[in-house]
Amino acid sequence: MPGILWRVRGGIGRTYRNGGILFAGHMAFTAMLSFFPFLIFLTALAGFVGEPQTAQSFIDHVFDLAPDRVGEALHPAVNEVLTTQRGGLLTFSLVGALWIASSGVEAVRHVLNRAYGVEEIRPFWRRRIESLLVVMTGGTLTLALSLSVILGPAIWAVLTSTLALPVAAEAAAGTARDIVAAIILFAILAVLHATLPCRRQRLRDVWLGAALTAVAWIVLATGFSLYLSNLTDFNLTYGSLGGVVLTLVYFHASAVLFIFGAELNAAVKDHRMARASVASGSGPAPP
Repeated sequence: MPGILWRVRGGIGRTYRNGGILFAGHMAFTAMLSFFPFLIFLTALAGFVGEPQTAQSFIDHVFDLAPDRVGEALHPAVNEVLTTQRGGLLTFSLVGALWIASSGVEAVRHVLNRAYGVEEIRPFWRRRIESLLVVMTGGTLTLALSLSVILGPAIWAVLTSTLALPVAAEAAAGTARDIVAAIILFAILAVLHATLPCRRQRLRDVWLGAALTAVAWIVLATGFSLYLSNLTDFNLTYGSLGGVVLTLVYFHASAVLFIFGAELNAAVKDHRMARASVASGSGPAPP
């Protein structure tokens, strides 16, 4: 445990020294800019496969994980995006939405390269194609997960009526869904850490930061909700823009946690390499 706490301290120090707070602002803005274009792509994809309600299901579950005030600020605009009628799948607006959404992936790639000390040498077109593939793959997986969410309650209702399961089983099922959501979040973070940097990272080098980021993000959402419900009202300071400012603050805090996870992974990897160097007799002992 002391070793882990020392590495966490190292991750915090690296986040501060490498300008993680500053780059988190860029990530937050890009995430806000990319969120709605991703929804446009998701609704178009859902309509293409004949399941338009899955996009709404995905949003509802995202808002379940986010603080209530953030959901209240975004929900009207999200509903407008989801209900707007558009043309076919390959319209100009959808192409533009994909491009903007892929810019969010590029922002994540930039902070990961910086955290892991990797210099980007791949050409622009290759990076952008990869980012577009990430967005399209993410949309497809989101659609599949949303379909499972829609089918899940129906299946559970059949099992409950058929097997006469006790009431406590429903609570256990809710807890299991939360655990599955946390595992999925960890898996997504681990894949991003491992694949987006110019130099691929091994799972053993990224799992700790991804796991702590997932846990910290859940704690952040809970704490942020408690803080807003008991201590402050952004509307008193920012008026009608309070919801927008609040959402950006939440996105910024989430981005800081993501960058910290990458810096923590880098600190752990540096420590491991230093110990290997000592074991081979070619370097000083690590702290």
